[in-house]
Amino acid sequence: MAVRGGIIRRSAILLVKSETTPGTDAAPTVAANALVAYEVEMNPRANASVFERKPIVGDAQLGNQTPVSGIVSATISFKVPCAGSGTAGTAPDYGDALLACGTSETIVGGTSVTYKLTATATTATIWFYTGPAADLTTQPNWKLYKMRGCIGNVKYVVGGNGEPAMWEFEFQGTYVTPVDVSD
Repeated sequence: MAVRGGIIRRSAILLVKSETTPGTDAAPTVAANALVAYEVEMNPRANASVFERKPIVGDAQLGNQTPVSGIVSATISFKVPCAGSGTAGTAPDYGDALLACGTSETIVGGTSVTYKLTATATTATIWFYTGPAADLTTQPNWKLYKMRGCIGNVKYVVGGNGEPAMWEFEFQGTYVTPVDVSD
């Protein structure tokens, strides 16, 4: 699992949870929202926009002005095995990720869960924990990268002989400054 920009960790936790209010952190939990994900790749500052400030020419009082950062978005992609939850009528762990890709979910208690494409998508909050660091004396154990208001695309990929079928997800959302966390 890797985060673009050179950060590579042996351990990582990926959480995805649907937002009730678009763009508001849904605060996913490991117990309820963790995914078994492969090939996780995150670009924390994928589309950072910067606005140049150009003061009136000849105004010596203003001097050079630094650029102002605009909205910063991040991207994340990952693969998830296409498997059910193991219980009839219970959504799989990647259900919230599918909802954020423009699908609707129909649950028939004790029987089935089905998804179909819709015109609108539910947004999701994605938390990506990376760690533990190789040198615990100089770095905290884990770093938490957050994205809010995520909308994505998904594609179904059939594996080769003996390989599982996978969902490939790609999301873009608002970047939140990462924080250090301990285990």
